[in-house]
This record gives sequence, structure tokens and C-alpha cells, in this order.
Amino acid sequence: MDKFLFALMTGAITSSLALLGVVLKIWFDNQIETVKNEYQKQLENLKADLKETKDIRINKVNTINSRRIETQEALFKSLDGLSLIDIHDKDLLLEKIQEVDTYSRSHKIFIEKPILRITHELLDYYKSIVSSPKNKKYETEAKLLDDYIHIFIQ
Repeated sequence: MDKFLFALMTGAITSSLALLGVVLKIWFDNQIETVKNEYQKQLENLKADLKETKDIRINKVNTINSRRIETQEALFKSLDGLSLIDIHDKDLLLEKIQEVDTYSRSHKIFIEKPILRITHELLDYYKSIVSSPKNKKYETEAKLLDDYIHIFIQ
């Protein structure tokens, strides 16, 4: 009978261990699946956040570029308008030069360096006209304005 009980107990222990092993495997599989699902959700959230951040950056760059274009276009119109002022009306010409200079300085963040350089060259040219109207040369004005346009459209 001892052998029978021993065999029965051994069978029961083996069966219990097998059952325990199956239960543990199911539990671990569920835990792994839960962790996997949580990480998948976190990954999807990170992807959505990254896309949102990317969209925000794109919108910011587009806004800055749009503002840059508007500013440089307005600056060009002001510079081009200086050529239409009578060179003998020095006070008006000097006032407009100062307005353009103030505008270019206050909007410097939106004006590219090459455009800013040409702007200062044009303003210096017009200042020389104020001091001596005989320095006015249409070729110089046209060349500087063409340079402005060439840099602007690049």
C-alpha cells in the first residue's frame, strides 16, 4: 500500500506541478501581452506626438517664411519708391530714406543678409544723391534693384 500511496502522491504532485506550470504559463503570457499592449499604446502616442510636433514646426517655418516674403516685398516697394521722388526735394527724400532704414532695422529678423546688404547699398546711394543730386545714375539704381530681385527669387 505504501507503494500505491507513493505512486498516487507522486502522480498527484506531478499533476499539480503540471497544472501549476500551465497556470503560470498562462499568467506570464497574459502579463507579457499586457505589457506588449501598453508599450504599443505608448509607441502610438509617441508617434502622434512626434507628428504633432513636426506639424507645429512646419507651420512655424511656413509662418516665418511667409512673414519674411511679405517684409522683403514691402521693403522692395519702399526702395523702388525712392527712385520716384524728385531729387531736388531733399527733405522728402531724406525722410523716406529714414523711413526705409527704420523699417529695415525693425524687421531685420525677417530680412536675409544679402537683401539687407543691398538695402544698405541702396540707402547709401540715395543718401549720396541727397548731398549731391548729380550723383544720380539710373543704371546704378536699376542694377541694385535687379540684384535685390535676383536674390529675393532664389
